[in-house]
Amino acid sequence: MPAHRLLPRAAAVTIAMFAGGAAQAAELFFEDIPIVLTASRIAQSPLDAPVAVSVIDREMIRASGFTEIHDLLRLVPGFLVADWPEGSPVVARHGLGDAYDRRIKVMVDGRTVNRPLSGDTAWLDLPVRVDDIERVEVVRGPNGAAYGVNAFDGVINIITRSPATEDGVAIVTRAGRKGFQDHGFRVNGHADGVLDWRLSGSHRRAQNYRARYDDKTGVPTAGEEVRNSLFNFSALAQLGTYDELGLHVALNDGVAERGNIEDWQEQPRDEDTRSRFLHLSWRRTLAPDSEMSVNFSHQDERYRASWRTDGELVVPIDKSTDGRRDELELQYTSRPGEDWRLLLGAGVRREVVESLRYFNTDTALSGTSSQLFGTLTWNPLAALKVDVGGTFEDHHYSGSTFSPRLAMNYALTPESAVRASAGVSYRAPSFFESSAYETIRIDDKVRWVGVRQTTPVKPERVRHFELGYVAQDRELGLALDVRVFHERYLRYLDSRSCIIGEPGCPPPEDYDPFPHEPDRPPKQFPESVLSSARTRSASPSA
Repeated sequence: MPAHRLLPRAAAVTIAMFAGGAAQAAELFFEDIPIVLTASRIAQSPLDAPVAVSVIDREMIRASGFTEIHDLLRLVPGFLVADWPEGSPVVARHGLGDAYDRRIKVMVDGRTVNRPLSGDTAWLDLPVRVDDIERVEVVRGPNGAAYGVNAFDGVINIITRSPATEDGVAIVTRAGRKGFQDHGFRVNGHADGVLDWRLSGSHRRAQNYRARYDDKTGVPTAGEEVRNSLFNFSALAQLGTYDELGLHVALNDGVAERGNIEDWQEQPRDEDTRSRFLHLSWRRTLAPDSEMSVNFSHQDERYRASWRTDGELVVPIDKSTDGRRDELELQYTSRPGEDWRLLLGAGVRREVVESLRYFNTDTALSGTSSQLFGTLTWNPLAALKVDVGGTFEDHHYSGSTFSPRLAMNYALTPESAVRASAGVSYRAPSFFESSAYETIRIDDKVRWVGVRQTTPVKPERVRHFELGYVAQDRELGLALDVRVFHERYLRYLDSRSCIIGEPGCPPPEDYDPFPHEPDRPPKQFPESVLSSARTRSASPSA
């Protein structure tokens, strides 16, 4: 169904309250008013943040009992988490999502980890485990002004624990039903205060779904069993009084057993994944309120999955893909005056994907994008803060975009404030959305066509406005976050199907489809189209 039918006009109200059984978590959260980094890239109180931010801190992570990162997002008001046996879990905000959560930017320590192929997140294969997380900061809405394209419907920043925060050796082991196992270790070291380091590793195994056959419906259901091995090494070196160097290296190897022998299209198979992550950082303190940082990150992933169907015609299926991203970013912050704070930055990013299945070519697809970003805050009055920010980006496919934001925060008391914020954010289409040519070939002939993108696709755009009220009461253990917001999606990527051979759906060259019944065409292939939509939702949380 088109997006404009699913998403009618609207305004929305979000109320987040921590009370009753959650009072202890709220007390921990607001024991001291926390500092958030993700709202505008500047360290600030949530009372001063230009957008709504939820923080899942270390104590809340422990209390939750969750062993998977995506499950932590269940604690965030307005966020939905869904799992299914045929792919990675999905995280969405206010129901605006599908099988690929490509509209939410996900980062580890400020570095993007969304997959270049489709823009989604491989939650089961992230190169970090729950025990290594210090906190998760979640921007509950568009934030293109701080992070450019693809910070379209929210930002999730997974912040790992600093090696300087703990010492010694720790061993973690968990076991549960259906063969669930989770074993890990953590070793920490110090070198006379100059170098702090941590080495951790884990192996996890879980049967999330059992393959079965429904006798009533006659529909087979896929099973899923996952195994992951993860190694992490992080180090932090203090070079003199002003300079700090950081290193984070991670490797994740995983296998997911999926499929059902009763389903001839989705036969049992092993889907092998490998992801590697490197993050190098340098930070120099220039003055008490001024610093410069340089960050370089590398991410690559390999996915291998192949099997044969078992119907009237044996068909080889190969969904193997490769992807990688390299990113370099420079950031400078200062306080040019007593009532002013300034952030300026620039970055360049290169992404590469390879897949014969999804692009019908052995040639790698690649693109280089660059951006300039900045934020200026001004306190004309002791209680009033004005925030002006924006990101200009030159995207390799979508071209030039500018995402501005204007926000004002007014402190009613030392523990409460109101916020008004407005801006524009964009989402550039992924490689798959812009260049897909999904095929199955047998003997150099195209026997099946899936998604085939034949026309240029424009970036999605959302105009957003919100009024917010944030307050906390330590004595009552109560935190309140109320938002009234309006979001209009002026260009929203949808899909429309047609049948090969009908008007407007010409078959590709060398097309020789599988045998099929006359009333069942071999395959439909959709093209991306643009729709206009507005959101409406209410999501109280207690």
